[in-house]
Amino acid sequence: MRSSSGQLTRMGRHPAAGPGPSGGWRCRACGLRRRLDVHHVVKRSQDGSDFDLDRLVALCRWCHEQTDAPYERGRLIVTARGDGQFAFDVVRKERSLPTWAN
Repeated sequence: MRSSSGQLTRMGRHPAAGPGPSGGWRCRACGLRRRLDVHHVVKRSQDGSDFDLDRLVALCRWCHEQTDAPYERGRLIVTARGDGQFAFDVVRKERSLPTWAN
C-alpha cells in the first residue's frame, strides 16, 4: 500500500498490543523475530496511555529507535488506524542549507 506521498506503507495488525505468542513474537513494522519493545503511538508525555491497546504496538529495538531518528536518516512514523490496525511509513527529509550557504 502507498501513502498519499507515494511512499511504501506497511499495515500491521496487533492482537491486543501483541508482543506475545498471539502476536507471533514479531515486530509489527518489519516482521522480524527480535527482542520487542512496546511503542506508544501517542507518547506518554503527550497524554498517551499504557492501557489503550489501539495505541500501543510491538516493535523490535531497531524499529523502535527509528521512531525518534532524525528525518535526514529516515524516521519511522507509526499511525494508529483503529481496531488494532497500524500504518508504518519511513519519512526522509533532506537537510536544507542555511540561506547564507547558497
